[in-house]
Amino acid sequence: FGFATAKRLLEEGAQVALWDVNEQGLASAGERLADHGDRVLPVVVDVGSSTSVNAAAQRPRETLGPPDALVNHEATGDAAAPWAVGRDAAGPPSRRKRRPCFVR
Repeated sequence: FGFATAKRLLEEGAQVALWDVNEQGLASAGERLADHGDRVLPVVVDVGSSTSVNAAAQRPRETLGPPDALVNHEATGDAAAPWAVGRDAAGPPSRRKRRPCFVR
């Protein structure tokens, strides 16, 4: 859902910063959205680390300007319904995939 949201926002003219701890997945998403040019900014970040978040937050501000909105889509990669997967099924929060995106 995070990728689809980012794609739709880009189609509507927004600028989007994609955040992910998974460099390979982030690179793939960036490549798939490359036709939107400099309106998409992939940023590697571990949202379990305030240091990483603070550093990563500077790039979108410097490149895209201050965000008008923030969309947070966190996914664990498990296709099961949320109620069918226990809270700790994906491991500790610092190990879960997170895909927030800034929107301008």
